[in-house]
Amino acid sequence: MRVIIIILLIIFLSITSLLGVTMISMEKNTENIQKDGEESLATYSSDKKDIPDSRIQTMDSTQKFFITNPDLVSENTNITSAEDTVEEPEDPDNENDKISSDNTNQAQENNDNTQTTENENESKENEDNKEKEEEEEIKKGTMKFFLDGDMENGIYLGETISNLESAEALQFYGEDFINTGFKFNIENDSILNLTTGSTHYIYIYFYTEKLEWDYIREEISLSGEEESEKKITIFIEKPEDKTTIESLDLIKGWSVDLRNKENPGITNIEIYLDGPKGYGKSIGNAEYGMSRDDVAAHLENPGYINSGYSYEKHVDLEPGSTHTVFIYALSSTDNSFNYETRDIHISGAREEKAIINQQINTQKFLENNLIEITGFAIDRGILEQYLKEKKEAEKESFGTDGQYNIKKIIFNSNRDGNENIYSINIDGTGLIRLTTSQGNDMYPEVSPDGSKIAYTSDIGGVWQIMVMDWGGQNKKQITRGNYRCAYPAWSYDGKYIYFEVYKDGDWEIYRINSDGTGKKRLTFNNNSHDWHPTGHPSEYKIIYESGATGHENIYVMNHDGSGKRKICGDEARRRVPDVSPDGSKITYMRYTGGNCDIWIMNYNGKNETRLTSNSDEDGHPSFSPDNNYIIYEERKGSREDLVLINIITGEKTNLTSSSYIDKDGSFLYR
Repeated sequence: MRVIIIILLIIFLSITSLLGVTMISMEKNTENIQKDGEESLATYSSDKKDIPDSRIQTMDSTQKFFITNPDLVSENTNITSAEDTVEEPEDPDNENDKISSDNTNQAQENNDNTQTTENENESKENEDNKEKEEEEEIKKGTMKFFLDGDMENGIYLGETISNLESAEALQFYGEDFINTGFKFNIENDSILNLTTGSTHYIYIYFYTEKLEWDYIREEISLSGEEESEKKITIFIEKPEDKTTIESLDLIKGWSVDLRNKENPGITNIEIYLDGPKGYGKSIGNAEYGMSRDDVAAHLENPGYINSGYSYEKHVDLEPGSTHTVFIYALSSTDNSFNYETRDIHISGAREEKAIINQQINTQKFLENNLIEITGFAIDRGILEQYLKEKKEAEKESFGTDGQYNIKKIIFNSNRDGNENIYSINIDGTGLIRLTTSQGNDMYPEVSPDGSKIAYTSDIGGVWQIMVMDWGGQNKKQITRGNYRCAYPAWSYDGKYIYFEVYKDGDWEIYRINSDGTGKKRLTFNNNSHDWHPTGHPSEYKIIYESGATGHENIYVMNHDGSGKRKICGDEARRRVPDVSPDGSKITYMRYTGGNCDIWIMNYNGKNETRLTSNSDEDGHPSFSPDNNYIIYEERKGSREDLVLINIITGEKTNLTSSSYIDKDGSFLYR
């Protein structure tokens, strides 16, 4: 029995001892876990400076939670230090939790990266916008000047700002546009080296409010004798001079050095665009030595048979642009040369964004090698908005309610022997003679504001364009030359006068500033007439008549000569157009056989309506400023009378009725 008791006691003591060791071990393990957690937190804190703040906050919270709650740390939870990494076996039951945790951390990291990228992009965008605003602020009103080529191909001369006072801008557009002038000097130094007698082209660029460039191209001829060998003959067959073409694809002709009798004596044909050799853009050499029996026969020298040249490559040019082709023939005998030029216009329209008025003074070139350019530049969009508002204000005071103080008709008559300009009240009273010259005065046209009258006057046997005040005072001649100039028409703002010139056997349309400067040819139609222009009432466009005799029709173009297009079809002969003040209608003469009547149609050429039916002829119709009437001339045998037709009612009233010829009526409302 005692033995049994001793054995049980030994077993009890063993169990008690074993339990004590186990509890001590558990307490020690708990202390180690807490100690390891504190060391891990310390190591983490020292390294967390390279981790995004949002992630640090999340990790800090997680670490603190488990450190302060060690009983919640499961046997599969990893809390590691930088020096002691414990790998635990994977538990399939906890894999989803691990993936979820990883995804959460990755999503947080992606959000932080996205936010950083967005901030960087926003910062870059703000910098770009700031730079763009600064660039735009600098460029508004900037003038840039190029020689013998556009901005891409020309020689850069320099720039300035159009912010000077301009008396011309004040005169044309009022005080709101006085500070639009500019002045720029070209110094002919050893690098530029312009020579006497040479011809060049100045491209003047202007940066508009819409932050777009527009430009004009002006020719300058420097006085003096140009160096070239006149014995070298060069002839250009294609392209034809002063023509409108679809594209520049062919340049051809022939050339010989007459000093050489055995062969053509030409070593090369060089072609340049918009400027002479050394200045214009080189577009290549033509193929030379092509057989030309006609040249050999014409020059009576069989040695000149291989004198032809041809250049057959497409030259990319802007639609609506004007260019000059310089073609040089170089002698094989020595270093001498000769050249010829061709002016061409590329068909199509080029939007005009600015009005650039310039005067180029080359008088100082011989004295001090200086070319002076002055003028003014105005953003067309700003001007058109200004004029629109001004027109609206004037309409409230006058236009549609008929409250003009003066309503007259200006016309041409032979009632005093030769043809003169007269005015008459719209009710047929108050006839006044405005011109008293010895020659004939014809085709009067009243300016848009009613203050001026442009007309044609026979001066010394040559027709010229004249301008006078509405009452006949202050007559001024604005064209001069040996060619007949006739049929003036005003631009909507009164700045320009469009007119026709009889040159090279046909009529062509020109433009000139209303002060007589800046004459420019707009059409180059050698096969038929371009004439009888009229200005659009609110745009820089010209409506005119074009075509061979018997096949005339109505066209429209931009006032730089670009964008020519026919308004209506060829089923009828239409002549002498005029546009209504609101720009919606065109009145004109339409022929039926040899007889013509007055018609009206929409501006787009649709809805043609006949207004008169005369057994003889009705002609030269013109709208009144209030859009209520059309005046035209009615022929009856040898006499012509002025007749008013009410557009709304169709009622006709004779303004004049005499044995004389009264014609070419134009309304003057003030």
